[in-house]
Amino acid sequence: MAAPAFAPPAGKIKGVLFDIDGTLFDSDPVHFAVFQELLAKEGVNGGRPIDEDFFRTKIAGRQNALICADLFPQWDTATAEKWSEDKEAAFREKAAGKLQPMTGLEEVIAIIDQLGLKKAAVTNAPRPNAEFMLNVIGRYDWFDTIVIGDECERAKPDPLPYQIAMQRLGLQADECMVVEDSPSGAQAGVASGFDQPCVLHPCPQPAPSPRSLFPIPPSILSPRAQAPVCMYATKVRHPAHARHRRVDRWHPHIAAGGDVGESGVQAVD
Repeated sequence: MAAPAFAPPAGKIKGVLFDIDGTLFDSDPVHFAVFQELLAKEGVNGGRPIDEDFFRTKIAGRQNALICADLFPQWDTATAEKWSEDKEAAFREKAAGKLQPMTGLEEVIAIIDQLGLKKAAVTNAPRPNAEFMLNVIGRYDWFDTIVIGDECERAKPDPLPYQIAMQRLGLQADECMVVEDSPSGAQAGVASGFDQPCVLHPCPQPAPSPRSLFPIPPSILSPRAQAPVCMYATKVRHPAHARHRRVDRWHPHIAAGGDVGESGVQAVD
């Protein structure tokens, strides 16, 4: 069988805008461990370590200022900022030497390069964390622009960070695809007006990839991608449909919307 052509649908997609945490890296376990330790010290959850459901619903993908406002409404801004700085420093300390890119990410990066697409990193992580993570895999300079939520007037789930990224890339919403892993990020993508807002879902192998945005010839598929869990980007039309579930690898087929059959993940219009 001939290898699929390297071409986005109808030549429409000109840029891909990536979240960082949980999308380029399986960083959630490190964040989870840090939050368990520090929140227990503050007496949250009765002083018991938080569980994954607490982490998914109240923390994952959210800006530190919003997390602190919800969990510690009695704190002033200075206290919240100091606690957040200490938490991020603890993350970098724990992540050093452990953080690895998602399995299959390099294949996806190679395809984006071959297609000549523009790319942006758009994150609610503070700049020291974003730079740390991107430098781990030598991809800090790969992105055409990096947008930090804390440096914008409003962070995700507000659409402003993605709007700033599009402006810097010189692209319109219908020329971009946003790749996210959290309800907060998916909400920002939907509100930004992207024609193909996407959220990452895990799905069991084997899984089809109809209308793949970046079809990959079988000859360059990594054996690492043939793992029990893979990642597909699926169109989401409302943030309520975005369920945050930790994923730990990319499968290098990125489905750009449409029903993905038996995988249990489908487009929502």
